[in-house]
Amino acid sequence: RITAPDLTATLPSGATIAKGTRFRFVLATVGLSTTSIGFHVSPQADDKILAENMTGDVAIDGKDIISSGLTDKEGDSVEIEWDGSDFLIVGFLGIWTREA
Repeated sequence: RITAPDLTATLPSGATIAKGTRFRFVLATVGLSTTSIGFHVSPQADDKILAENMTGDVAIDGKDIISSGLTDKEGDSVEIEWDGSDFLIVGFLGIWTREA
C-alpha cells in the first residue's frame, strides 16, 4: 500500500529476481497526490515495463509508469510480473500512463 504522496517505487533489476516474481502497488487515501507528480513505478535503466491498453509511448528501457496526481484515486493499483526478460503489467485499476 502506498501511504505517502508523490513517491517512486524502483523495481529491482530483472537479472536479480526469479521469473514469475510479482509486485503490486495500491494507492491508499493518504497516498494520493496533491500535485501533478503522482506515483511512479520505475524499472532499472536496462529493464522495461510492457503493457497492452495503456496510454503512452511504446515501452523503452528505464521508463516509468505513472499514476498522475491529477487523476489518482484511492484503490488505484498496478500489478507487475517479471517474465524472465521484461516486466509485464498483468493488471491495473485507474489511469496509468508511460513516462514520455
